[in-house]
Amino acid sequence: MRIILLGAPGSGKGTLSNILIEKKGYVQISTGDLFREQVQLGTELGKKVESIMKAGEFVPVEITNKILENKLAELKHNDNIIFDGYPRNIEQANYLSTLTNIDKVIEIQVSDDILLKRIVGRWTCPKCKKIFNIYSPDMKPAKEGICDACGAQLTHRADDNKESFAKRMEIFHKSTTPLIDYYKSKGLLVSIDGNGGSADIITALTGILF
Repeated sequence: MRIILLGAPGSGKGTLSNILIEKKGYVQISTGDLFREQVQLGTELGKKVESIMKAGEFVPVEITNKILENKLAELKHNDNIIFDGYPRNIEQANYLSTLTNIDKVIEIQVSDDILLKRIVGRWTCPKCKKIFNIYSPDMKPAKEGICDACGAQLTHRADDNKESFAKRMEIFHKSTTPLIDYYKSKGLLVSIDGNGGSADIITALTGILF
């Protein structure tokens, strides 16, 4: 099954992706990962992406689309693919439809106040990548600032603050609402309540993805 995940930062897309990768053998495609892969490989496209990103500019649609096309050609025999962070607009959605069929579009709905706590309270272990949250009893580290799993010092992203969150949400709503309407009109959209966390998401999708 080839699916697209739609959800705001902190909605649980990453958690769901990891579950599908580990339990169902899905391959995740995100533009950020694709860019980094091309840069690491030293391809011609990668060199262009690196210079653009170093200049602090957005990677042009044409380059993004070409990298995506190459990746899908590489994965042509794998039916289980997650698209996360692509498409970001109707133009990209139309282009993606020329490359592959999409089976489901999963929209994870979470209220803004819960998202704010998830983002602002998020701390990450730089060593083992385990994620903690100071506002969640289930995810709060036993010792403040220290990873329960490996004992490393936890880190907090500089942009995980109220001001950055407000800007990111404004951009998200502006770009995602048209996509939701687009895929709803095609009968592909499945909207689920993600306010309760990963357990509720999995329950809602049982029978669809699991």
